[in-house]
Amino acid sequence: MEAVRAQSATHAVAVIAADEILQRRAIAALRREGLTVSTAADAAALVIVNDGGWRTLLEEAAALRERHQGARLIVVSGEFRLRELPRLLEAGIGGVVLESELDSTIGAAVRAVLSGQFVFPSTAPAAAADTVLSTREKQVLAMVVLGCTNAEIATTLHVAETTVKSHLTSIFRKLGVRSRSQASARVLDPESGLGLGVVSIAEEDSALHLTIDGGELA
Repeated sequence: MEAVRAQSATHAVAVIAADEILQRRAIAALRREGLTVSTAADAAALVIVNDGGWRTLLEEAAALRERHQGARLIVVSGEFRLRELPRLLEAGIGGVVLESELDSTIGAAVRAVLSGQFVFPSTAPAAAADTVLSTREKQVLAMVVLGCTNAEIATTLHVAETTVKSHLTSIFRKLGVRSRSQASARVLDPESGLGLGVVSIAEEDSALHLTIDGGELA
């Protein structure tokens, strides 16, 4: 990941992101709020764009705290669930901003965290509910976890590949991820994932079965 470089100043903020578009969006929002963007070394606050799941984020946060002691950490993420709160606090993360609310809330969130407050989205209670996937989306997701291609999923489910792509778009949006690997991680992460109960495999005449840790999903 890359920390954006600009002129440093008191209470300056660094944006750390792998996604260049989100990086630029965060920088623009911070500057509109009158905040100065700086290198991570000079920043009082670090805005981390979460692009690899919560476990990866916590590992990154620990590394950043070690390298930039005293800097406050704020996370931009596609979703936030209240059950993540204790681990975020333990990791030293001072705030969470939803990606969908980035432009309107990042400035206020950074200022609040710099003043010693913890900030999380007001929509968190709703986001804490279990992710709702349709039966077909669960089937597609299960096959993604198995490593199946779009063509293989389409053949097994007797649908067009364009239909599979449409389901994947919906699944990614609901899970707050951008790739197949991230979707799989959201399901399989033993600490913060959705758990195996969120997925189901194809029709009963399918030869595919999803078995993980000795447990088969029907």
